[in-house]
Amino acid sequence: MANIIDDETIEYVGILAKLALSEEEKEQLRERSNKCISRYCNYAALVIILVALASYVVGKGDVFFGQFGIMVSIALLAIAAISDPARK
Repeated sequence: MANIIDDETIEYVGILAKLALSEEEKEQLRERSNKCISRYCNYAALVIILVALASYVVGKGDVFFGQFGIMVSIALLAIAAISDPARK
């Protein structure tokens, strides 16, 4: 399950922070939070792929690390796609 910020999470954070957020403010906070999750998942996937590629270039790569890195990157990209607020 992806880490998507939903209304329930926003309400809970608002209660903890003792905030009274309007519906518009909740929507903006949700979109910003999900955009950050999406962006960081994309960055992490890119770093993992680059490290896996660099390990092969310098001759230190092994099959397990390469396959595992690709699988983790695909999972992170899927989370990024699901969390992206522009995707509706």
